[in-house]
Amino acid sequence: TLIRGPVDELIHGNAGENKEEYYELIKRNSEKLQELIDQLLELTQLENAAIPLKAKQLNLVSLLRGLLFAFDSLAKQNDLKLSFHSTEERIICWIDNDKLEKIINNLLSNAVKFTPAKGVISIIVKKTLLNGNEVAVIKVSDTGIGIPKDKLANIFDRFYQVDDSTRKKYGGSGIGLALVKELVDLHKWNIEVRSDFGKGTEFILSIPISDAYLSEQEKVVGQVVDSEKEAETDWKLINEASEPIEIEIEKEIQEKQKLLDAKPLILIVEDSEDVRSYLTGLLKNDYRISEAIDGVHGIKKATEVMPDLIISDVMMPSMNGMELCRKIKTDWQTSHIPVILLTAKASPESKIEGLETGADDYLTKPFSSKELFVRIKNLLEQRKSLREKFSKEIKVEPASIAVTSLDNEFLKKAFDVAEQNLSNTEFNSEAFAKEMFLSRSQLHRKLLAVTGQAPGEFVRTYRLKKIERNPDCL
Repeated sequence: TLIRGPVDELIHGNAGENKEEYYELIKRNSEKLQELIDQLLELTQLENAAIPLKAKQLNLVSLLRGLLFAFDSLAKQNDLKLSFHSTEERIICWIDNDKLEKIINNLLSNAVKFTPAKGVISIIVKKTLLNGNEVAVIKVSDTGIGIPKDKLANIFDRFYQVDDSTRKKYGGSGIGLALVKELVDLHKWNIEVRSDFGKGTEFILSIPISDAYLSEQEKVVGQVVDSEKEAETDWKLINEASEPIEIEIEKEIQEKQKLLDAKPLILIVEDSEDVRSYLTGLLKNDYRISEAIDGVHGIKKATEVMPDLIISDVMMPSMNGMELCRKIKTDWQTSHIPVILLTAKASPESKIEGLETGADDYLTKPFSSKELFVRIKNLLEQRKSLREKFSKEIKVEPASIAVTSLDNEFLKKAFDVAEQNLSNTEFNSEAFAKEMFLSRSQLHRKLLAVTGQAPGEFVRTYRLKKIERNPDCL
């Protein structure tokens, strides 16, 4: 229905302005169909023993932590909390990584689907003794709608769906849990489920620590693979802050170039899913898009992704667009971000109220897509020219490149710190951040947004400008 219906509308020329929305609908549901087909094929192969098990020694704890927090973005969209707890930092088991991922991802996907807003999804892992053997026990639980007791025995059956009105609206195919059971059986593990209807569900997976249950053909012998090496890499990056600033600059320039090569990021804050979809369809070819469902979510999203521009509706639940704009413009982390307000209120008083909150532009609905494109382009070009001004002009006053009073204060302080450390060759971005009373990442993001330069590059540029104006200053 969701593929053929839109296709028929497009073929007969009935799509009108909904073309982009229909294309997205077709694409999204064809991907869902592909996923279902892949799962069916894998189930068939598992039944026919056509999929071999290739187990390696892996650190279960770091694997599970990574799999859970890969759902972080989706959890935030659904207003859910993720929780992870392990009694130990390393529990080494024999695991086929690809198959464990499919098991855990299916369980987490179900948890997200059936857990309402404000709910909690958690993974708990621990070592224990079971029938005299040491095992790792993984508990994947949620505070969702739960499963009736009389249905629990059938949930791993293929195509089985709990037939009650509370679950029907969430959809599903009855394939995911059947695949989970097949993959668990392939590993010779054990899985069980507990649930309180209306309170939540818990899946309990037991994995033997020993390799005695596996044949030699099912094991890939080698060095223990530990994804916590990624954490070591992050630690090294943090410690690089102690390097002299000249060593940092080349890395900063490379990072900045990646950002410059990427399309500008626009955050759309709109409570209507259809309007969000329409705006995304209009803009996605020229810009990267992030979405938020209301003002509260919009504020949170803005500080997380630091967009180049925000388009916000005015009339929204929880927090309206006027309040969102006021908060964006009075927080030093986001004060530089241009905001376009969209509203059905066309009166001069409404427009003035919007502009008084600090909005950079104000557009009344219904609006022309061409006008929206022009206003976005103009605001982004304006910010770009202000950033370029810092690197091009020999003498730059903070007020000449700052958009708001908060940005002006921030730049004044940054200039003062650079001036005080003019002759300090050991001065680096970590020291810079401390003197600005910010974290290193906060300083990096804000300086890059306002001046187009990261901390190391900013200090070098300031020194060069100083020398050009006064060669004897160093």
